[in-house]
Amino acid sequence: MDADRGRPAARMRLGFLLTGVVLLVVGCSAVAPPASVDPAQVGDAAQVAVLAGFLDAAREHPAVGADVYEVWVCDVPVDTADSTYYPSSLRLELHPDALAALLEGVVPEYWDTLSDGRYAPSFVAGSTIVMGPGDGPAQCLDAALGRANEASDAVLAVATAEHRPDVAGGFSRTGLPCGHPVGECPVTESGRAVYLGASDFHPDWGEVPAVDLLEHEMGHLLGWPHSGSAEAGSYDSALDVMSNSAAPRSVDPTRRHAQGTLGINRLAAGWLDASAVAVLDPETTTTAGQLSLAPAGAGRGYELLVLPVGPGQLLTVEYLDRAGLYDFLPERGVAVTLVDADAAECGTDAGQPCTSADGLHRPLNGAAPSTDLLTPDDPPWNGRGWIVEVVEVDGDATLQITADRR
Repeated sequence: MDADRGRPAARMRLGFLLTGVVLLVVGCSAVAPPASVDPAQVGDAAQVAVLAGFLDAAREHPAVGADVYEVWVCDVPVDTADSTYYPSSLRLELHPDALAALLEGVVPEYWDTLSDGRYAPSFVAGSTIVMGPGDGPAQCLDAALGRANEASDAVLAVATAEHRPDVAGGFSRTGLPCGHPVGECPVTESGRAVYLGASDFHPDWGEVPAVDLLEHEMGHLLGWPHSGSAEAGSYDSALDVMSNSAAPRSVDPTRRHAQGTLGINRLAAGWLDASAVAVLDPETTTTAGQLSLAPAGAGRGYELLVLPVGPGQLLTVEYLDRAGLYDFLPERGVAVTLVDADAAECGTDAGQPCTSADGLHRPLNGAAPSTDLLTPDDPPWNGRGWIVEVVEVDGDATLQITADRR
């Protein structure tokens, strides 16, 4: 279970492509769950196993096509004894049908933009759970799951009461495999669910509620982990809906949606085509080579560069333009992220990589909120056995990449 703020995924195949430096191109069809990648296809199993394992971990989470959320209301009594809720008599008048209609008119457009039309969540009305004084979020969510329709893929439960300031604003349950093909697993078997307190639906928001936390929790149901710095917690990056999803609103108070997400999440979800992702082999990248990256979501050229750094770890490099879901950024530039699927990262047994929802993606380009992106004015970024230099930023970003074996 994940607590937060106050699909078929694609079938993966690997091959070689020569473009000045040796590249391994990761391909995806966006219509089937990822098959296990045979590391022998690319020669160096140790360098590629982490990427294959991370992508395979998302196979139980539908990220392509329809995803039906059934909306329930948790009616919290004024005399509740549960410490989750703020001690106040304020209760929002929430009705499942009206709430589902409201979310249906707001949330799908975000995912349509982020997935390039490949993921289509929808919201339908469930019913209301009348809670007792001793009931809390878990009891309401369990009751909603027990009464949910088999035609639904997930449950969203929203409380009528606000949470205390020191309590997370919501949480998610990514669910369990149910033995059916991905995309054909009813919520009654999977248990996929999101719970939110009332704060994001307060009338003070206006006609459109704050939906960034909901979008964050929905990301967990796609198998995505948090991102952020390990030192300050995992909610301090402005670059990812799976970190500080409210970052756009800190720049523009009228914003209700979250920002975009990291390229590794889009890759795991099956939202990048074969021509959009490149993996450099550190054993063959002996001299500097140049590579162009298109902005995230551009739909042309490479959008994600993967740099293996050893068993269980890799770097991702992507170009974020100051437009679309990232129009709040102070400048456009290149982001570098550490993807860590080592067993020590999430406490799994040795030899068992983190699942995609258990790890933590760490931004490496500057301190939080990580908006100090790499530009041509910056010195080359050097770390984890790689040197990344931004040569030019125009419509695309031109990078010079070198494997550093010092």
